[in-house]
Amino acid sequence: MRRWGLRLTFLVLAVGASGAWLVLLSPVLDVDRIDVRGARTVAGGDVRKASGVGAGEPLLLVDTGAATRRIEAIPRIAEAHVETELGGRVSVRVVERTAVAWAPTASGPVALLDASGLVIDRVATAPEGLPEVAGLVPVPPPGARVAPAGAPGVLVALPEVLRGRVVRVVAVGSEVTLVLGDGPEVRLGPPRDVRAKGEAALAVVAATEAVGRPVAYVDVRVPATPATG
Repeated sequence: MRRWGLRLTFLVLAVGASGAWLVLLSPVLDVDRIDVRGARTVAGGDVRKASGVGAGEPLLLVDTGAATRRIEAIPRIAEAHVETELGGRVSVRVVERTAVAWAPTASGPVALLDASGLVIDRVATAPEGLPEVAGLVPVPPPGARVAPAGAPGVLVALPEVLRGRVVRVVAVGSEVTLVLGDGPEVRLGPPRDVRAKGEAALAVVAATEAVGRPVAYVDVRVPATPATG
């Protein structure tokens, strides 16, 4: 009698496990659609492809963590959030990187750079309104960072008024120089204390323009004691 009881217990467990597996693989719980939000320059189809999630696979077996990492491997994507929802829906929300500058490449297309120095894409022509970063040799492919990586980040640290006048950032070793479209070049030196250096440069440029004495350069390596020449 005890033996029959054990057999019955095993049978119930086996049937339960089989039923759970059948429910897991049921078409009712398949991935029916993958919705992508937040993509501006990256095609939604490219995000879906990168996720590695396919229509028809079991919704409960989707590895959202792995899908997130694969999407974030796209150079233009800064962040990705992947969630599964009942009803067969996979929701993907992405945050794209912002290009702050561009750099010429040896092969012809220009590289778009974010503030961290990451190459996020290569395009045929430089976007209007973005300053150039010169002195980066060689420029790596998308997904890698330029050297020096801090050169593009100078732009976002500058006071907004000065940033809007910059047409080129020249990086030579550890030294950074700004070329203004309507004024002198600004010698920042190493890319640190950029905000203070930018404010000092603005004050000097405003003073020289007010008295009608244009200068070729403003040196703010030491922002407390700027120099002109």
